Amino acid sequence: MAAPRPTIPVEMTPELSDLVGAWFDLAEKLATVKAAELDARNALFNHFYKADDPKRNQSGTEKFGMPAGWALEIERRLNWKVDEAALAACTAEINELPPDPETGELPSIDACIKFKPQFSESGYRSLRDDVRLILDEALESKPGTPGIELTKPKNARS
Repeated sequence: MAAPRPTIPVEMTPELSDLVGAWFDLAEKLATVKAAELDARNALFNHFYKADDPKRNQSGTEKFGMPAGWALEIERRLNWKVDEAALAACTAEINELPPDPETGELPSIDACIKFKPQFSESGYRSLRDDVRLILDEALESKPGTPGIELTKPKNARS
């Protein structure tokens, strides 16, 4: 585990207090609105797709006509995860299958299993300087949205 970074002393000015207060109030409202929106979205989905509806567990999109020409589009999504331990055995078994008798095409999972390079910033930081310098030619970076958290003191009440 990395050592904690030192705290930077900050003078609490009225301007900083206003900035922190405005951000914190909006962050709390956003969390409340996000939770309410998710509840409303799930209720609407459940209205169209009852628990016993087989479409609930199939990905796809349907449009429902609404009054005055409006349309409600519901996208049913499935979240997939690859079990990498099982994938190796499956791949070996698939590779033993004969070619397609009509096309001669070899069986492959390449159409549905994508191997994509993933960047690890901690790994990047651990590289030697000369390796990092060469790798930089293949990398792009741009500023992301900052993460900000206001931590309540342990003795503060909710």
